This record gives sequence, C-alpha cells and structure tokens, in this order.
Amino acid sequence: MSNHTRLETDAIRLLRAVREARFADGMWCIRCGATAVIRWGRTRGRQRYRCRACHRTFSDLTDTPFMYSKRCSRWSHYLACMEASVSVRRAAFLVGIHPSTAFSWRHRL
Repeated sequence: MSNHTRLETDAIRLLRAVREARFADGMWCIRCGATAVIRWGRTRGRQRYRCRACHRTFSDLTDTPFMYSKRCSRWSHYLACMEASVSVRRAAFLVGIHPSTAFSWRHRL
C-alpha cells in the first residue's frame, strides 16, 4: 500500500471515529440540539448537514480540534508523536508538516 493511500485510509478512519463517538445516538444540530437535520451537500469530501430549526450548516468536524484542518490524514500520525512526547520540530518533520502547523495543532488539543 502506498504512503498516500495509507494517509487517506487514516483520515477516513479518523472521520468515522469522530462521527461515531459524537453522533452515536443519532444526528443532531451542533448549535441548537435539534434532531431535524438534513444532508446539505459536501465540502472537501465531507458531508455537510443543515438544521431545519436554526438553518445553520455544520459537518462532522464542526467544533472539534480538527475543524478547518486541511490535512486530516496527518492527524493520526501527529497524535502518535504527541503520545511518544516527541518535540514539536521533530513531530513536524516526521509527519511532514510545517513546525508552526505542529505548534498550532498541539495547542488545539
């Protein structure tokens, strides 16, 4: 399996884990808590939803540390580096991101 394919499957696994943990009891609006939610298109490959009560849109990653992240596929590797107490610069090198990105990810968590 190529490195790119492995990163994609890690991202899919991460999104699935977040979705299952967050919406185990069914889909609900992140903003108002209503259960009247419909699918509302896709963005960056992720499903978007719209609340029929407050008319706000959201995705599985809204209000999580992964929100606005453009490199979801690299989060699992970065989390492994954090577990191993690797420095920010070393983690950035191992994961393949800029050190400032690694620093901001560390503070998101």
